[in-house]
Amino acid sequence: MSILIVTSGEYKGRYVGQQCSGPRVNPVLNQNPEMPVFGTGYSLFIQEKFAFHFEIDSNAVAVQTGLRKCHVDTKVVHF
Repeated sequence: MSILIVTSGEYKGRYVGQQCSGPRVNPVLNQNPEMPVFGTGYSLFIQEKFAFHFEIDSNAVAVQTGLRKCHVDTKVVHF
């Protein structure tokens, strides 16, 4: 399994996860809301528990490539 972590810019250190409905549905996001990456279906989260877990590394690389086109640099972290 692997996750993506932002490596540059103002959101460095955030985790990549699927966009969710925000604080109305998940009150944990009130203090640290997700930052949507428009056009991707993904958001950047401070909390690791919102990170998307990729079962297949090629899927993580495909998302990483899409995020790079939106000027979001990430690294793949395996665990």
